[in-house]
Amino acid sequence: MRRTPPPSADPAEAVPALRPLARTAVRLHPRPGEVAPGDSHLGGPFLWPAGAPLPTCPEHGASFVLVLQLARADVPEAPFPDGADWLQLFWCPNDHPGVGHAPDVRVEWHAASAALRARGPVEPEEYDSDGYLPRPCSLHPERVVEYPGPQDLPDEVRAALAADPALDRAARALGLGDAAYLYQTCLSAAPGTKVGGYEVWVQDPDRPVCPAGHPMAFLLTVDSAEFDGASWHRWLADEDRDAWGAPYDARLAVQNAAGIELGDAGNLHVYACLACEGRPVTAVHQCS
Repeated sequence: MRRTPPPSADPAEAVPALRPLARTAVRLHPRPGEVAPGDSHLGGPFLWPAGAPLPTCPEHGASFVLVLQLARADVPEAPFPDGADWLQLFWCPNDHPGVGHAPDVRVEWHAASAALRARGPVEPEEYDSDGYLPRPCSLHPERVVEYPGPQDLPDEVRAALAADPALDRAARALGLGDAAYLYQTCLSAAPGTKVGGYEVWVQDPDRPVCPAGHPMAFLLTVDSAEFDGASWHRWLADEDRDAWGAPYDARLAVQNAAGIELGDAGNLHVYACLACEGRPVTAVHQCS
């Protein structure tokens, strides 16, 4: 189990206009450990239909690598199609210019009634970065309430947050400067690998539309880190609070348990079109 500490201040109490914007995200809290093919987990072995070929990248010819396998029972908040019980995210472990020089993704949905068999981890012969080969991690799903990042807020709401004295006091108590920075780092969208909620934008918001022109639904984020030097105050789980002051390797085992590196501490937001047949997916990569 992993539990996120409560916020140092309630932004929706300070600015009630935020209340209708609240969303639930499922933080996955990957941590190093053995995983079984039939578990929800990150990296490693997985379930696959008997006799079916593994997905391969048409551009590089490389086998796609499992990033996430999620059971409906563990993360029912994901938009599972009728009859589907498993969500799998794969990616090509090579840079794709169309995704901002990051891995291209594929999402598979499976029914438990399908003839699924255990598969060992994919070990591609060619890949652009060790950071595109996730280390196996167990997951600890946790529900948290999120609010939009500052880039997604109306100007008047952003200004009201920045001017709130209670938020400003909370920011100064944590050494985080001012109310606006506290909201951005600790009170809005959670960093880390998660399902649903809001995107953490490193650059400007960049939500895609599908080839048919439909706005695509935000599905999940794969992140290079679960927290950083500012956001750890809120988003480092209670059970791992000692990690921030621990030696580098011990902190990294919590901060980046899977060894994923997406550019300069970047993230990858995955989207699906829920209106089109076949649910096409795409990804948006951002990094500093």
